Amino acid sequence: MLTASNDEVTLNTVQADPSQETLYGDTPTILVVEDRDEIAHNIVDVMEDAGFHTVSAASVEEAVEMLTDDDRNFDLLVSDEHLPGMEGEELAQVAHDYRPEIKVMIIRNRDAQPTGEAANDETGRPLWADEMVDQVSALL
Repeated sequence: MLTASNDEVTLNTVQADPSQETLYGDTPTILVVEDRDEIAHNIVDVMEDAGFHTVSAASVEEAVEMLTDDDRNFDLLVSDEHLPGMEGEELAQVAHDYRPEIKVMIIRNRDAQPTGEAANDETGRPLWADEMVDQVSALL
């Protein structure tokens, strides 16, 4: 898990158009692009626990392949800021080139380390997870 300190994890989002319906029926589909397996797994778990359909890509190449596949639909791209071969902002541009309707969230990790610190007393999830779910929900 990522550390829960607001100093270490910043989530940047693009405002959603509330009039748009999701692309995967009633369940929004999220593409998570993160090259660190443990962090990707934690994000996917949090998003699926919140009721989102989630697909992950471990590389930019895999993400671009999924984004350009006409048989796949994504409502949201969640990408790490720094990926091998491409920055998250560049990947967001590629995503918008192929899927203008896709929403984007870039995760900016400043020395974030996997840790289980600072959990929410009600949910037991790390604080960053609650913030991420809230922001994803607002986007979709």
